[in-house]
Amino acid sequence: SLDREFKSFKTRFDLVARSASSRELAHRIDDAYFQFRGIGDSLISASDDWRASAAQFARRAEAVEAMVNEEALANRDPKGKDGPLKLAEAAQLQADVEGVGSAVGLFIPSLDGRYRSRVTYYQGHFQETLARYRGLKLSDGQMERTRKLEEAFSSYVDDARSVIDVREMMRDRLMRFLRSGLRVERLVDEGIRSLARTDLIEAQRSARQAIRTSLIAVLVLLVAGIVIGSATAIPTTRSIVRSDQALRARMRDLSESDQRKDEFLGVLGHELRNPLATLSNALHVAADHEGEVPEDVRNNHRMMTRQVRNISRLVDDLLDVSRINQGKITLRREAVDLTKVAAETAEDLGPLVDARGHHLQVDLPRGPVWVNADPVRLEQIVANLLHNAVKYTPEGGRITLQIRRAAGQAVLEVSDNGIGIGSEMLPRVFEPFTQAEHSLAGGSGGLGIGLALVRRLVEMHGGTATAESAGPNRGSVFTVRLPMAPAPAPSVEPPAPAAAAPAPGRRILVVDDNRDSAETMAALLRLWGHEVHVAHDGQAGLEAAAALHPDLALLDIGLPGLDGYQVAQRIRLVPNGGVMTLIALTGLGLEEDRQRALSAGFDRHLTKPVDPETLKELIAEAGKA
Repeated sequence: SLDREFKSFKTRFDLVARSASSRELAHRIDDAYFQFRGIGDSLISASDDWRASAAQFARRAEAVEAMVNEEALANRDPKGKDGPLKLAEAAQLQADVEGVGSAVGLFIPSLDGRYRSRVTYYQGHFQETLARYRGLKLSDGQMERTRKLEEAFSSYVDDARSVIDVREMMRDRLMRFLRSGLRVERLVDEGIRSLARTDLIEAQRSARQAIRTSLIAVLVLLVAGIVIGSATAIPTTRSIVRSDQALRARMRDLSESDQRKDEFLGVLGHELRNPLATLSNALHVAADHEGEVPEDVRNNHRMMTRQVRNISRLVDDLLDVSRINQGKITLRREAVDLTKVAAETAEDLGPLVDARGHHLQVDLPRGPVWVNADPVRLEQIVANLLHNAVKYTPEGGRITLQIRRAAGQAVLEVSDNGIGIGSEMLPRVFEPFTQAEHSLAGGSGGLGIGLALVRRLVEMHGGTATAESAGPNRGSVFTVRLPMAPAPAPSVEPPAPAAAAPAPGRRILVVDDNRDSAETMAALLRLWGHEVHVAHDGQAGLEAAAALHPDLALLDIGLPGLDGYQVAQRIRLVPNGGVMTLIALTGLGLEEDRQRALSAGFDRHLTKPVDPETLKELIAEAGKA
């Protein structure tokens, strides 16, 4: 009926289309309308295919679900050593079957290509689970059921992909159909305007109505096909809904668990910094009396200093992994010479290398190797790789640190002849909290976060980090590749300032609710010749600052009563508070913590445990002010 209406219009149009351009336009209308009708027919045909494939998938889903449920019921009462394992693997087979159904159910309304990949994932996971299940002690009947289940699951996956393919084909044909209809309508409008005949106005309206009615009719049939197909597939595959709800619940649980883990790590790091600061301060105090004690005491002191430094590094790495996960690390990039960073880091780790009796060889190219990087994070990458080599190489081993240029990249390579990495562990060596099973015997343990931090920092710089090993006890090679950067413009370096002289006689206020940390810091400052006063809560610190007018105040943030931010803000309001140097000395080390401290009125933000030389420089600057 619609076709007859359009052809009636076209006959009237052809009667008056006498010019060459009008006849050429008439042919274009014919061709466009022919394509329009053809695409409409193919769209309806695709809708029929969709209903058929959806119904086939639904039938297959019910059959596979029945088979996998039968297997789960057969293992409901675990018997023998393998009983619980059989039950667990059968439950996983059920989850994989439901996962395929869920992926199809979610693809139908969304047309999101990720769900096609999810079908492939569940297919592979099902095969892995089935292989493990067959490895258990199965009866002949169970072996036969698993063979049939494998065949049925393969057909089930093929049907799932068929549903997805047909649904995608419908989408593509729908878009072609809509574009084709609009093209015919534009050509009709063009023809009417070109003829400019009032007696064709009615024909124009009829043609438009016919085309639009055709569009609407096919769309109605199409939507009906989708609805009927979905109604056929989804209710019969009831597990699709159940599985999707279960997956969403699991994702929520994992997300909440991950968030709690990051929050716990932040609190843990903050709490660990206070005892570390106390130990570090006490060791620095003892260092000034090193010449007064026997050699064995000095050796113990140096050992304790190294271990406190190692624990501080582990805490920093632990928090950095958490910060990267939360997107809270910002790189401060600049042109950095990788060779200089590598050489200085190797020199800093010299005592650790010597303590293990290793031979460290550093191979550097001639001239600088420039990269656009955060120098602090770059040093962290090199240090973590060297620490890893030192830790997992038996005493007296060989370690090589090499820098080279290759195809526009700066290549950093750390190799050793240590305990090596097994083939099963090699793909996971950069994952957080991952360690080889033999690490306790062959290395000095650790948290399994150093290499994870290396890879994440390298990727943030646009580079790659890889690991190679020929196997256990055959050493390892870790390679970092970073894009090279052009050399920076030469600049005139100002003369280096003279070393900061001690500034005795400064009046310093220490405010910290951790009494051990406060007292050991006070002892260290008094050893340097300063007048020190201590307070243990925010209100007492504020009153001491108002009464004593110190040159410098070291304030913890997590204080009882008034916190460190509030104390700093109020100190700035007391007489002479504006010229007082305020330093936040805290376990809170995020960039946002530093920014908040500066906004509250602090001059500097230091993280516990503080480096003594840094503190001396700040005291000297405060004395000049």
